[in-house]
Amino acid sequence: MRLCGKNVTKRGLSFGKREDPITNIWEELSKEIWQHRPEYETAVGFEYWCNIISEKRSLPWHIDKDEYELHENDELVTPIMGAVYYGFDHTFKGSGHLMLIDADIEQTSPFLYNYEDNKEVVNVEPLLNRMVIFNASKWHRVETNFTGKRYTFAVNANRHRPKVLTKY
Repeated sequence: MRLCGKNVTKRGLSFGKREDPITNIWEELSKEIWQHRPEYETAVGFEYWCNIISEKRSLPWHIDKDEYELHENDELVTPIMGAVYYGFDHTFKGSGHLMLIDADIEQTSPFLYNYEDNKEVVNVEPLLNRMVIFNASKWHRVETNFTGKRYTFAVNANRHRPKVLTKY
């Protein structure tokens, strides 16, 4: 995870309130992504970060959640929806796909799936100028990037400011 934006946490996350004036390109992009979607009206703001995945790296299976709420209060607080945007001409070759499991998190572990045979797993190739809007409260990951670097801007529409942004 790389820094993008102001008031960045140690984990590389930033947050912009929906009604606040735009102060950087990342907040502008966040609002542009969500302002014409139904999630915009119910969102308090947008949690955003940048991922640069280097050669032979990946992101493991996870769901987007407020880490503080999970670890301190044992509550799973997830965003309304998530989005990733591939706005940089990647220099990587092979894989690096976004993998999404279209199943409920309460009933599913991502480790139960044979990814080649399962129709519930969706592979999305990270092409230049592609934006993917998905339910970030379901399991997702990034496959191993074999060569080069993979650049992503990620933004979640949230009902509240994640406590992880103020506690960690």
